[in-house]
Amino acid sequence: MMHADGTGVRQVTRTGSFAGSPSFSPDGKQLVCYQAELSAVIDISDPRRLRASTKIVRVDLATLQDKVLAEGAGEKWSPRWLASGQIGYASGGPEGGLEFVGGKPGARGSFESPSWSADGMHVVFHRETATEWPPAREEHSRDPAFRLFRTGIFPSYTPDGTTVISGTGTRALAHNGILSMHADGTNRRVIFDDPERSSVAAVFSPKGDRIAFGLGAFFGGMIGRPATVSNIALVKADGSGLQLLTAGDVNDGFPSWSPEARRLVFRSANASGRGLRILDVTTRQTTVLTDGASSTTSRPGRRTARRSPSPATWRATTTSSRSARTEAGCGV
Repeated sequence: MMHADGTGVRQVTRTGSFAGSPSFSPDGKQLVCYQAELSAVIDISDPRRLRASTKIVRVDLATLQDKVLAEGAGEKWSPRWLASGQIGYASGGPEGGLEFVGGKPGARGSFESPSWSADGMHVVFHRETATEWPPAREEHSRDPAFRLFRTGIFPSYTPDGTTVISGTGTRALAHNGILSMHADGTNRRVIFDDPERSSVAAVFSPKGDRIAFGLGAFFGGMIGRPATVSNIALVKADGSGLQLLTAGDVNDGFPSWSPEARRLVFRSANASGRGLRILDVTTRQTTVLTDGASSTTSRPGRRTARRSPSPATWRATTTSSRSARTEAGCGV
């Protein structure tokens, strides 16, 4: 918790477990959040969507004393303190829905990140309604100057904007191939898929004739997962002619092209450290750009963002691009 200007940061949960989705009481003196053990987070994050149990906890901000309000089997997410003093939250699983601490269950179904109106009579929430994956459709935009189009994970367009590629899976932790389609969502086809290795964060070259991506397994060492190996790979625009540009027991991924399409910058991690590397696609020579910090590359290939050992500090170096995207395609 911190002040509105970012000062006075302090920790208010001290259980050694995961905590999230905090919500203030109407008087601002208490918080309600969910808590989960590491084993539960691992199961919930699994691509197979394994079931697990979490609990809803209330924290007194003056004493930091907590009290469990809801526990037992099943996931419990996104608690919200209603103006009436009642606490609502979402439960997961096939029988999940809206729940109320000490009250009767509400509507059933998938309710992600619910938020109630001030009078408690209405709730806004997210629910996946797409029947086809990956999606490719125009979405409502509140800004008429900003077009919003939904695609699969890690999308990349050809320079002329006529073709888009994305992962075939619903999440990066799942197995992914490379799916290609016209920009309007037609002519879908999987152009590359390795049955043993996943293809993540594929990106067209500035000329649109080649695709670079990470090939292997990803997110090793994350919430209890073992170390994994992945390398930078290259294929032609039609998915043929696979080349591995890096090798060894490392985890290389998330490549981004230089404007002249001669080099790639990518994230690399191994037992001795992590950082950004620059690879000459022709000579296969690799140069260390950063070391000892967690880094990410911009999708346009003209910016490099680096997180210093202090997690609150970011630095960016810019050449000519005026916009950047994170690995997941979100604005920076």
